[in-house]
Amino acid sequence: MAGGIERMATMMMNDMAARGLRVGLLTWDPEDATAHYPMDPAITWMKLAMGEASQRAGWGLRLRRQRAIRRLARGFRPDVVIGFQAGAFIALRTALVGLGIPMIAAERNAPDLYDFLRQGVRARRMTELALATASRITVQLPSYRPRYPAFLRRRIVDIPNPVPALAEPPYPNEAADPPRLILNMGRLSYQKNQAFLLRAFARVAPT
Repeated sequence: MAGGIERMATMMMNDMAARGLRVGLLTWDPEDATAHYPMDPAITWMKLAMGEASQRAGWGLRLRRQRAIRRLARGFRPDVVIGFQAGAFIALRTALVGLGIPMIAAERNAPDLYDFLRQGVRARRMTELALATASRITVQLPSYRPRYPAFLRRRIVDIPNPVPALAEPPYPNEAADPPRLILNMGRLSYQKNQAFLLRAFARVAPT
C-alpha cells in the first residue's frame, strides 16, 4: 500500500539493511504482492497471504495467522520484533508468547485517536494493557508521552519522522531563490484534521 506507515517502515528497513543487519518483513499480503516504495532486495519479505485488507478478519482467520506468524518467527529467529500500529503489535505479541523475543511497539497515531472511535474507551484500555508487554514503545512526539498512563511512560521513546535529504535541487528549473511554499498532503478525514490546519494558517497568513 501507499501510506505513511508503509513509507516509514520501508525507510527504516532499508536503512537497517544498508547497515548490514538482517531484516525481515511480515505482512498479510498475497504472494504476488509488490512493494509500493523501493525496498532493499536484502530484506526477507514473508507474505502470509491470509485475508483481505478491506475485510475484517474473523476469529478463524486470526488463529491461522497466529500459527503462521509463530512458525515464521521460529524459522527467521529475530533478535527483536517491531510491531507497527497497535493492532499489528497485539497480533505479533500474542503469536510470539513464550519465545522470549523482545518486542517494540511503534505507535503511529496520537493517543487522542481513541476519543473519536466507537467504543474508544474499551479499545484504549485493551491497547494500553497490550503495550505494557512491550520492551519499548515509540511515539512520534514528546507531547504524546503524558497522554499515556503512568505505568507505560518509562517504556516510551519519542522518535520523530525523518526527513530524507533531497537527491537533487528542489526547484531545478526555477530561479536560484524561488518563493517558499508550504505543501500539505493527507486524506480528508477527522484523523488528519485538515480543517484545523487551514484555520491555523488563516490566522498567520497575510491578508
